[in-house]
Amino acid sequence: MLYYKEHFTHFSNFGFIIRPKYQDTFIPDALRVATGELGVSSHQIEVQNGRANGVPREERICRLCHIEIEDEYHFTCKCPTQVEIREQYQDILRPSSSLSKLLDTPNIKKLRRYILDIKQHRENKLQNANHNLCNIHQHVTNEIF
Repeated sequence: MLYYKEHFTHFSNFGFIIRPKYQDTFIPDALRVATGELGVSSHQIEVQNGRANGVPREERICRLCHIEIEDEYHFTCKCPTQVEIREQYQDILRPSSSLSKLLDTPNIKKLRRYILDIKQHRENKLQNANHNLCNIHQHVTNEIF
């Protein structure tokens, strides 16, 4: 939970929690849900999947790039498989040096569209990889039997 506090919670000078701007804007459900899932760790990226399955943190490697732990920051700001999508959103990503700054961007609708786009892109890539794996398995099975 420490990770969550570091990246998502802002405190005032008096110690009160400050709500991120993305929580105060009306947005269509699909965009709102994608951002909300990320904010409360109710997503399908490896840092959460591994936590649920008892996998040590250092083994929760990104299933797309296989380079490093797939946490919220990697998913939104670093994964090389998302480069094409990130290029379309440089105006909200460039000034962000952290995930909490990204989530506090004034362009909430664009932020939510970005998060939904990278989420869908990840799901499509994983689905294609699984489909290709099934085809290879089927081919090998047919050759053996």
